[in-house]
Amino acid sequence: MQCPTCVETTVTAFCRHCGKGVCPRCAQSLDGVPHCAECAEVLRAAREANPPRAAEPVAPPPALGATAPSRVRPAYVPDADAPHPVLSGVLGFVPGLGAVYNGQYVKGLIHVILFGLLMTIATNVGRGLEAMFVPLIAAFYLYMPIEAVRTAQAMRRGERVDELSGLVGTLFRDTARSPAAGVAVIAAGIVLLLFSLEVFRLEQIVPYWPLLLIALGIYWLYTAIRPRDPEQSAAAPDEARE
Repeated sequence: MQCPTCVETTVTAFCRHCGKGVCPRCAQSLDGVPHCAECAEVLRAAREANPPRAAEPVAPPPALGATAPSRVRPAYVPDADAPHPVLSGVLGFVPGLGAVYNGQYVKGLIHVILFGLLMTIATNVGRGLEAMFVPLIAAFYLYMPIEAVRTAQAMRRGERVDELSGLVGTLFRDTARSPAAGVAVIAAGIVLLLFSLEVFRLEQIVPYWPLLLIALGIYWLYTAIRPRDPEQSAAAPDEARE
């Protein structure tokens, strides 16, 4: 096979970046890997524009009796191959699709279930309660693309993003510290099961929805006044900054 650049020579390798055949005369090596002249020039320019960061110095261990230092934020490496924030935002207008594009399949499934549940309740209840569900559905519908954009931006910055992040992660994570999310899911499942079995109609319990706000306020008050471990108290400012 003849080299496409040097016709009189034979191809001995292929560019790792574009797959173009190269001969010993036109092949250029980067980190021991053959590349064609065009790709090698582009990669060198990219390295010069984004030089590798030097490793942060490791703090020495604290002396006996000294206060433990605050946590050092890790140095994130930008990832240009991460999902694009604009495309994530556009796909986020379809329930669950923005999260799936970001690789968060569980979050996408939860978005679909929550959006479908809100639409089902709004269409079946009625009786003048549309004024409550319409802004709730609109807020959740706008939240999905915003959350998808923020997640994609974090992934582009090289930050570690959990499968459950954002509002969904706040509700469904840290169940070992507090069973509030588990209790809420079980209660919602029992109510929907009784509704499906026609034990009662949904209109009979909708007037009591302010009880959810009362329960949420009690939970927040409990988390604010409960005693905390010294390690959690020291880590709280760092978590708030993140």
